[in-house]
Amino acid sequence: MFTLLMECPNLKSTEVQNAPDADLPSSRRRKRKRKKRSCYARPWILRRKEYGHFHTLLQELAEQDPPSFKGFTRIDVDIYNDLLERVGPRLQKKTTNFKEPICPGLRLSITLRYLATGETYRSLCFNFRVPHNTISGIISETCKAIYEELRDEFMPCPKSPEEWKQVAEGFSRRWNFHNCVGAMDGKHARIVA
Repeated sequence: MFTLLMECPNLKSTEVQNAPDADLPSSRRRKRKRKKRSCYARPWILRRKEYGHFHTLLQELAEQDPPSFKGFTRIDVDIYNDLLERVGPRLQKKTTNFKEPICPGLRLSITLRYLATGETYRSLCFNFRVPHNTISGIISETCKAIYEELRDEFMPCPKSPEEWKQVAEGFSRRWNFHNCVGAMDGKHARIVA
């Protein structure tokens, strides 16, 4: 059953006012004192629950078309739920007087979509209706939480010289890469000497 995705709290709709005039010349803008922000979120971002991918598309895919859910996030619904259950407490933020926090399910979905496709933060911003600067923090926090939770189980580091030699022999035997003890996949990593 697909229940963990539904645990996001309701977003409060707040009155959003227009920003102050931005059409002043840059020299006047610098001299003018900075006014207190009149809006904390753009109106279209506040409609995240009605139109964002997490609350609409992912819910529908998880319930009606699990293969498409896997195509979107690159993991099965069951694995997604298990991962959310394990890293959710690390991703949960406190509610403040100003706003509701972004729930762990949305944080995990944004990160998985970024890792699966390499989409830009701006593109993810429009898809999930979360500001791009917030997305940059979400992705790094979520990756760290996933690593901390799963590293001992899925990425054990060899502790003795014999274990390192076994890893090197495995790379040599299977891939014909001699003296190799690790590999990276999925992202282009430039190594400069």
